[in-house]
Amino acid sequence: RIRNMGDSPVEAPRGGGSLETVSSETGRKPTSRLPEIETLPRADIRFTDSDGHAIRATRSDSDGSVHIVGLVDVKPGEEVIMIAFDGARSESEVLKTS
Repeated sequence: RIRNMGDSPVEAPRGGGSLETVSSETGRKPTSRLPEIETLPRADIRFTDSDGHAIRATRSDSDGSVHIVGLVDVKPGEEVIMIAFDGARSESEVLKTS
């Protein structure tokens, strides 16, 4: 549901009606895919290109799983760097997109 940022979640939406969609349909289409990733549990995850430019970020689950599959504006076969930090430890890995 889309609402005015000034309205609280308990208020009825003002005009415009409703929209039902899935989050995967609300942005640009992915151009490449990442392999399955496991890293540090409950860590902040950053993906960068080889020059250090940010691509996107997320958090890992309690078992270290990362659920990002698609990347926008990254070609298949390109390398991206994954950096995980859980507040005490860090881990990085070079991944190749498909």
